[in-house]
Amino acid sequence: MKNYLPVFTDTLFCSLLVFVLFRFTLALFLSGTLSNVIALFLSLFLAVLFFMIFKKRADKGFNKKKESEFFNDTMLKLHFLKQEEILALFEKAFIKNDKKVKKLSNRLILEESNAVIFFHFSFDTITKSKILKYYNLLDKNQTAYVFSNEFSKDIADFALKFNRITLCNGLKAFNILKTAEIYPNVNISDFDKKQKVFDFTLFLDKKRAKNLFFFGILFMLYSLIVPIKLYYIIVGSVFLIYSLILKLFGKTTSKAETL
Repeated sequence: MKNYLPVFTDTLFCSLLVFVLFRFTLALFLSGTLSNVIALFLSLFLAVLFFMIFKKRADKGFNKKKESEFFNDTMLKLHFLKQEEILALFEKAFIKNDKKVKKLSNRLILEESNAVIFFHFSFDTITKSKILKYYNLLDKNQTAYVFSNEFSKDIADFALKFNRITLCNGLKAFNILKTAEIYPNVNISDFDKKQKVFDFTLFLDKKRAKNLFFFGILFMLYSLIVPIKLYYIIVGSVFLIYSLILKLFGKTTSKAETL
């Protein structure tokens, strides 16, 4: 479920700031009532633009997050497949991507380039001994691609020493499946994720404390130079108190994983 709360709050803050700026500027040339009306209409008009901009950014972030979650789900499902099931899955994907492959007991062979493809999707990371085993299975004129969800730099450097083995990460494997629109179909009871409900702790996002403090100070300063002082004092006080609450009790949110 998409959460547009940050979009609304950012739109509100920007609109309030625009209103204050227009109100202060127009008050120098127009009467108080007229400047308030014009500033209100201008801020409402710009609020629509702000909302469209922030929503577009949020949707882009949602799509990235959704893609990242789908990638992680696909990689996890591959870890639950047997080796013959992984070979069958990627054989279909390669064929659908117009690649001629031949399946053997523990590997695929790309017939056009005579390259051997090994798959290591396991909860145990790939080891040097595994790389050496793959190398010993090659004929003299063959090269190898080893697909694994993740591997250390030490393993990658070790594979380079053979000159005939290329390590491919999970993203490359995912792109092959994505292009062919073929994905692992695994039913795992603990794998299904519950739909997220509205999280009221979003109101305690600690990262917003600085912005709220800035708006609070801004409103307090404007209360010294504008006719309607009480409005700015009340709004400024609310922002300052809210920023203090966030600073003391707010939570720190972590960034979502990306591809």
